Amino acid sequence: WLQALQQPDSDFQRQAAETIARAHAKGMAGLAESSSVLITTLRAADAHPALQLACARALVALGIEEAAEPLFAVTKGGSLDMALLVEPALARWRFAPMREIWLKNIQDVNCPLQRLKLAAQGLGLSGDQEAAAALRERLVDAGQQYGDTTSSRLALARALARLQTEGLEEDARRLAEQEGPAHLVDRLVAGQLLSRHTSQETSKLLAQLAVDPFPSVACVALQRLTEIDPDTAVEPGWVALDSPDAKLRKLGIQSIEQQADKSVVDRLAEMMNDKHTEVRTQARTALLELAQADKALDPLVRAAAEAMLGTDFWRGQQQSILLL
Repeated sequence: WLQALQQPDSDFQRQAAETIARAHAKGMAGLAESSSVLITTLRAADAHPALQLACARALVALGIEEAAEPLFAVTKGGSLDMALLVEPALARWRFAPMREIWLKNIQDVNCPLQRLKLAAQGLGLSGDQEAAAALRERLVDAGQQYGDTTSSRLALARALARLQTEGLEEDARRLAEQEGPAHLVDRLVAGQLLSRHTSQETSKLLAQLAVDPFPSVACVALQRLTEIDPDTAVEPGWVALDSPDAKLRKLGIQSIEQQADKSVVDRLAEMMNDKHTEVRTQARTALLELAQADKALDPLVRAAAEAMLGTDFWRGQQQSILLL
């Protein structure tokens, strides 16, 4: 492969670089030795874009941090495909010159959507605390002025949440109070901003968002609330069980398990007949966990499963048989 990389045929070189990346993914050792030749090929002035992309993919896969400078050079004038491949790696490697470009993109009202999202993701991964202020200004203070799309606002929110794990409750509260379909994205952003917060105020806001009429909002909130405050998640969890959204019903099952009483057993037994395979499987798994964790619940679980066997609901019968 090293010999192939040094041949004059660019297609031959490209295949060699791609093969090195595939071999590394399959566990072959010692491939880091090819990094110097890959960097040389990447830097060649007459290198075809497809060859550069293949070399970059191999260097990123191998984790060659010494390649940060040449990767940065080709990314600046390269395609979006190159940026999508290289910029997350430069973020992980804490490559400062790339962060400067990301900050400029965050502040540029005319920055293309994909470049803006890359900038947000890169800054979030980089751990650069100084970038939090720029992200917040774009997202909270000037988001409407810039006319950012749903995906870009969510990317900005996720990046800001990674960098700032406390102190965003007030921003999230203002967004969460925006009701109706027209402000769906505001409430989604509020949920994302709280995705790494753990305060009591965070729990209150997440409990409010967890019963949002839009499942996309409720799912984000209920999942995080179950992680940081299981007791508070029980009540919105019961509401989630009646949602038309299967993912939200699954989260509801996880939430009400904390209550662990006869009403939970009975409700989960009903959920074993849910039309969605993953939901009824989740209900059966939850019942098994309750029976194993609490001896007092074991006979209740058995009785509920046997009762389901006596119905005409084939889905529930199937799950009951598996449970018993």
